[in-house]
Amino acid sequence: MYLLKQNVAIKIVAILAIFTLLSVGASNKTLAASLADGEYSINYSVLRADSDSASMADGYFKKPAKLIVENGVHKVQVGISTSAITEFKVGGANVTEISKSGESSVVQFNVSSLNSPTAGEIHVIVEDQNYDHWYTIRFDFDESTANALSSQTTSTASDATNTTSDTETAASSTAKETTTEKVENPRTSDMSDITIYTVLMIVSVGIIVISIVNRKKLAK
Repeated sequence: MYLLKQNVAIKIVAILAIFTLLSVGASNKTLAASLADGEYSINYSVLRADSDSASMADGYFKKPAKLIVENGVHKVQVGISTSAITEFKVGGANVTEISKSGESSVVQFNVSSLNSPTAGEIHVIVEDQNYDHWYTIRFDFDESTANALSSQTTSTASDATNTTSDTETAASSTAKETTTEKVENPRTSDMSDITIYTVLMIVSVGIIVISIVNRKKLAK
């Protein structure tokens, strides 16, 4: 009888833990799905074509990306730190190059959904090593890390197209904003991790307490 009660109690604790974890995940998705029109910074990973493992190309894409939401359309701007990527396609179409400076460049492309990875193709050429290959990669954007960029930053970036001085101001403002967002981005994730660890701790303590109580009763 005692063992039966113990098993029932353990199942109840486990069910409560599962519901709590599901609630955390659902709240994060709801937050991401409610993105209004505007500009956001968002973290992402570059995955292999056939698995969720990080692609070797991941290190050549700068983080975070810039997400632009307008009338339900999602566009992202990502930075590339190498000129070895000579061609870049998403959905069979070439991405739009926003800017280029030396080895680095910024490109833009549409994303049909942030809930699933976006496939793309890159052409990598390293002439001095006689290296020439096409690779299929996937961009996995983490919706829970989306943070709105300030209207001041957006305005400054827009005015930057008029004069060189404005361009420098916009770059400085964007860099500061990006730094701020990088500090703030993990907060949502950290809160989720804290909740998960708390639930796991409660489950562990509950199981230990039940086991101790059961042993004492059996000893009697």
